[in-house]
Amino acid sequence: MRQWYALYCRPKQEARAFDNLQRQGFSLYHPKLRTLKQRRAGLTPVIESLFPRYLFIHLDDQADNWAPIRSTRGVVDLVKVCGYPRPVPNQVIEQLAGLQTPEGGYIDHCAQSDFRAGESLRVTSGPFAGNCVEFLERSGEERVVVLLSIMHTIQKVEVPAVAVSR
Repeated sequence: MRQWYALYCRPKQEARAFDNLQRQGFSLYHPKLRTLKQRRAGLTPVIESLFPRYLFIHLDDQADNWAPIRSTRGVVDLVKVCGYPRPVPNQVIEQLAGLQTPEGGYIDHCAQSDFRAGESLRVTSGPFAGNCVEFLERSGEERVVVLLSIMHTIQKVEVPAVAVSR
């Protein structure tokens, strides 16, 4: 019976292990997360592994040859409990896959569509960094329109969505 198992990889080698195992004909799942990281230019969206150093592999415990897995570059070993690989419940993989965006193939943690009109936010990067603003509306996927008080007047300003936070 085919079940999902967790693989433990060498540091920062999930992609290498994924490619090498896929070339060998194994079915794999590598959940990724899009999140915001602080950089010199401000908050920047990055895509990284949801579980650093881990992949999921779909194996048949009777028919598949598991021997080449451990010797694959990038792989340390299957995750084991008491010396035996334990399957990951199918529901876990299905739930993770259900959270992914169809176009990107990752779980989008930095989608900020949950801002409500009138909500008070802070600009974290750009020329208006440090100012408190009021959320007005989204202007496309990457930008938001906010109300900013400049010299005792309120101005409508469009800024990158990654430049504002709660």
